[in-house]
Amino acid sequence: MINTINSGILYKHSKNAVILTVKTFHDINNIIIPFLKKYKIKGIKYLNFKGFCFVINLMKQKIHLIQEGFELVYKIKSGMNKGRL
Repeated sequence: MINTINSGILYKHSKNAVILTVKTFHDINNIIIPFLKKYKIKGIKYLNFKGFCFVINLMKQKIHLIQEGFELVYKIKSGMNKGRL
């Protein structure tokens, strides 16, 4: 996959899992998100992806830099994975 998207660092996590680490906002916004929109995430993780995309849009508008934006990002993050109600 890393050759397909040409971004990030790939680590072997276990026998059956790898971790892709992407550090630049540009790569996340311009490579990773379009890739994951094209090759859809299935299941409950799709809801996390939607929240992640929302946060990326807040960051593009610099809304995360004001208190209300920071609190919104924190609320979205807190509602992901095990925090989902």
